[in-house]
Amino acid sequence: MRSRVQVGQTIAAMLTVTNDGDTAASAVLPSLTVDSGPATSGRVPPSVDLAPGEAQNFLLEASTHEVGVVRVSASAQGRDAYFGTDVSVGPLTAAEVEVAAPPALSATTTVEPTTASTGQTISVDVTVTNTSTFAVTGLWLDAITSGAGGVDLLSRPAAKDLAGGESRNFHFTFAALTPGAVSFAISGRAMEP
Repeated sequence: MRSRVQVGQTIAAMLTVTNDGDTAASAVLPSLTVDSGPATSGRVPPSVDLAPGEAQNFLLEASTHEVGVVRVSASAQGRDAYFGTDVSVGPLTAAEVEVAAPPALSATTTVEPTTASTGQTISVDVTVTNTSTFAVTGLWLDAITSGAGGVDLLSRPAAKDLAGGESRNFHFTFAALTPGAVSFAISGRAMEP
């Protein structure tokens, strides 16, 4: 089980149930209980019958819905197929899972000079800040130009990783080609590690 997820992601836990008895266990049904924190129990796998010595893995899930710490426990119940008595295991307490806000990026842009002559170099600097605690990798920016003036892209920044809370600068250079106003729109994409 992961020890950290984002709000809206699923917490997944694997419960392995083994029948160590001498008779079959019927209708073995697992469950995941949210003991505390901002999550709700998710789907429950169907029940199974277990022969003596047989084991079954069950994937159990809980859905997160806000920032916090979630504690879950897992258990399983069934019936002894021969004697008809209830059998159970657990609850087994799993580790705590931190639920954090997903990556959120903000940016500021500066253009120097704000007025340029034909052939002059224009610098566009973009400072991107990752305002969450989750890292992003391979943040790649693109500058899209529009307007009556013409420019030529001379250099673009390489993709960069940003740790949670980190700011990085991305530098573009353009050459002014034809007179007129030019607007720069910055877009980007990144991956979560």
